[in-house]
Amino acid sequence: MEMSWWLWRSGLVAAALLVVMAVVPVYAGGANVTYDGSGRRDIVAFMKQIQAQGLYACPRIGPYIEGEWTYGGFPFWLHDVPAIVFRSNNEPFKYHGGTNFGRSAAEYMITSYYDQAPLDEYGKHTIQYKNSNTSRLSLTQLRNGNKFEEVIPQFDATSLRSDVLLEHMNTTKDVSDYLCIQQDSMEQQSTISVKTLGHVLHSFVNGEHVGSAHGRFRDTSFTLESTVSLNKGTNNIALLSETVGLPDSGSFVERRALGVNLHQYKTFSKVGLSGEKLQIYSLEGSKSANWSSLGSSQPLTWYKSVFDAPKGDDPVALNLGSMEKGEVWVNGQSIGRYWVSFRTLAGIPSQTWYNVPRSFLQPGDNLLVLFEEETGNPLDITVDTISVTKTSSRK
Repeated sequence: MEMSWWLWRSGLVAAALLVVMAVVPVYAGGANVTYDGSGRRDIVAFMKQIQAQGLYACPRIGPYIEGEWTYGGFPFWLHDVPAIVFRSNNEPFKYHGGTNFGRSAAEYMITSYYDQAPLDEYGKHTIQYKNSNTSRLSLTQLRNGNKFEEVIPQFDATSLRSDVLLEHMNTTKDVSDYLCIQQDSMEQQSTISVKTLGHVLHSFVNGEHVGSAHGRFRDTSFTLESTVSLNKGTNNIALLSETVGLPDSGSFVERRALGVNLHQYKTFSKVGLSGEKLQIYSLEGSKSANWSSLGSSQPLTWYKSVFDAPKGDDPVALNLGSMEKGEVWVNGQSIGRYWVSFRTLAGIPSQTWYNVPRSFLQPGDNLLVLFEEETGNPLDITVDTISVTKTSSRK
């Protein structure tokens, strides 16, 4: 839970609300349930802040959190419990949806989650409930940019060997969005055609990125077709299969399957990315990577920069309008996935600004790390603030 609660707690009192329901998900494995009250998981401090405002609290211990979280908020280890059946049909009224930090968002769910609620993710009253004008002011540019190119692993670096299809979720166990699948081929056909149950698929031939495709919400299956030039002899074909959150509800959610259909081939697989293994998004892990100077944008590239926190108390947001798809971290804290290149029917991104709680920031030299899957331009990222100005109401 995000401890920038103070930004919007007074709004609850002004709205004459009396009780705050706090749903607390449990993520421990099996019988080894332990309490972690560190950082923004400090439920005790959260309850004390509710009490300080003269409100009541109704805590509910998970795992199901009644929200569009990945796997409905269930820890993935429940998937492996024999004969398990999930309860997954609730629809409470939401007063504040918050932000889907990290990889908590369900499949095809944007990071800002639910800005149709009375309070948006920044704790500001939405236009449906209070006339306001939201402005975003660019305050600072990023500096000292570097990049680290993700390398698709060769055979020796893969850890899983299989003669049958490795279902994506059951293989990754939700420790990563990414599963790299390798196959050596003697075929000389010029088109690669792969069927997948979703969500995103990249194809590589001899280490070169040759194509990508993705599904859509409630229509996750698709076929990736790439026209390629093959060498004589053996060619290394690699597929990077990716989920963007796990299913969160519906019938038989515990039996859902994702990933590519390669039943007829022997495959070699690896869970996760090299940058994830090195944790190069963290303050310590970023020191272990071999960063280089920025150049032309390439798929599957990590970017690193630093920035100063904007002055004042207004909420802070990253403007990622120049990026395309990936995940972003500030000082080791994941702000969430972004997918700016996935446009709405109106041709605009579903989300451009991404919430950065001030509790994640220090006055200066904040570490910003992004993993960009496509070819976004990190040089045009800005750090903005969110301010609200009252306007006269219309009758």
